[in-house]
Formats: sequence, structure tokens, C-alpha cells
Amino acid sequence: GLRCFIVARGLGLNVTYQAVLFITLLSLLATLVPFLPGGLGLTEGLMTLFFVKIGLKPGAAASIALLDRAISYWLTMLVGGILTISYSPEILRSIFSQNIKGDENSEE
Repeated sequence: GLRCFIVARGLGLNVTYQAVLFITLLSLLATLVPFLPGGLGLTEGLMTLFFVKIGLKPGAAASIALLDRAISYWLTMLVGGILTISYSPEILRSIFSQNIKGDENSEE
């Protein structure tokens, strides 16, 4: 809620924190749809729809939804992906070297 409110205010839009909080929480229910990873697409669409319903123009509503999701979903995915790629060889080496050492000890 707070992140979305900051995004809206950063875009110069006059929305109340209560409205943003309600819209954010209601839209996040879309993340529970099992066939969509993180409610991808549906969450943004619902946020846009609800912001339009409270009086924002469609372009402004979509901007809030897309920027908020870019920060909350895509930035997290990007950072997680980079960290996974960076550390996975090291982690895999550690796991396999422990298994090999463990297997050698169990054979003795």
C-alpha cells in the first residue's frame, strides 16, 4: 500500500492513502490465481480498473499499476535472478563436493 501510494504521489496524482491501500489489497487477491505466476497481468489490470473507478484517467491508473508492479515484482525477479546466476556455481560446487566426500566416507 505505501509503495503504491508513494508511486501515485510521485506521479503527481492526488489519491488518498486509504483508497490506494484498499485498491492494492483487493488487487493482490489476483496473486492467488494458481495458473498465473504472481497474478501477472491480472493484478495490473485490476489495479488499473479500480483506480479508474475512483476517478483517475486510464493512463494515470495504468502508470501507477505498472510502476508499482515493476518495483514489487520485476525488480525482485531481476535481483533474484542475478544473485542466482552469480552464486549458483559456487553453491552447486559446495553441495556436490560435500556429497562426494560424504559418499567416500560412507564406503570405508
